[in-house]
Amino acid sequence: MKKVTYVLVLTVMVSSLLLFNGKADAGSFSDIENHWAKEDMEYLVQKGIIGGYADGTFRPNEVVTRAQAAIMIGRALGLPGEQPVDARFKDVPASVTGSGYIHQLELIGVASGYADRTYRPHKPVNRGDATIHLIKSTLAPSDRKGYPEHPFKDVSTSQASGEYVIIAYHNGIVDGYADKTFRPYEHITRAQFSVFLSRSLQSERQSAPELEEQESVDLLNRYNTVREAAYDDALDQPNYKFQTYKTKEEFYQLFLDFMSRDVVEQSFSIRLREENGSLYLVAMDSVRTFKPEIPHDFEKITDRLSVLTQIQESDMYGREKLIFTYKNMDGTWKISSIRALNLLQ
Repeated sequence: MKKVTYVLVLTVMVSSLLLFNGKADAGSFSDIENHWAKEDMEYLVQKGIIGGYADGTFRPNEVVTRAQAAIMIGRALGLPGEQPVDARFKDVPASVTGSGYIHQLELIGVASGYADRTYRPHKPVNRGDATIHLIKSTLAPSDRKGYPEHPFKDVSTSQASGEYVIIAYHNGIVDGYADKTFRPYEHITRAQFSVFLSRSLQSERQSAPELEEQESVDLLNRYNTVREAAYDDALDQPNYKFQTYKTKEEFYQLFLDFMSRDVVEQSFSIRLREENGSLYLVAMDSVRTFKPEIPHDFEKITDRLSVLTQIQESDMYGREKLIFTYKNMDGTWKISSIRALNLLQ
């Protein structure tokens, strides 16, 4: 959204500056005294994640934009996003408020854009997308997995946010309306987002064993070993037909003990083809993966989030920074994101 009116730009800039002034006194807002979400809003204000406006209001019914959501989630995670940067989205230059957090969240696989390489930072966030971001950001402890109960009549696993909403519900992070709807496409308000984020933070407080650097390397080596063995099942066969696995889901199960379902599906869904009750390996470019012989850096971001990075060079991809993100899910550390940042652009 590079072309907007002067009034809109001014409104967004002023709103953003006031919105995230975490120095405000949590008890000073004139419009939330008897609000149902008062406790959660004040909790986030006290932590410096969200703030109020210069007129002493919180404006709980205002909608949250994608940039504002990124700032709040980034601050909740403790990411270093205050410094403006030119993000990889063509509509998020350094001049966009929240660009640093959008960039950081994109690198760890939480924030994603659109097919036209835009992020649309000023677009309102709906309740379904907000839930996706909270689950992906590690502010909820569970991986995507089947739950027996589908609590909302307007939510299904066929929707992009469906599984995430179900996970969030079963972890006590989201709830719906009296008519048993969640309304995933409805814009989320500051009050609603505050409740979801506050609950996520308290869910994240559960103790998690620390991920050691060697364990992070072992997980990547395991990924390499399991993937290569699985591919060998098809590489010597006509049309690359698997002998052992008949469906994508059977193949995915090889990895789900140590990788999140999201990253498994992203890594393999386009490399596998189901046809007439059989599974085939699709010939594609080589997989970007960890190389143990090359130096790497390891960093703990939060108790539930760690990152390993490695610089690689190849004729096919050029010079890249590979970013492997780890998330603690249900007490187990898993690879949750694999990203590649081209360093020659």
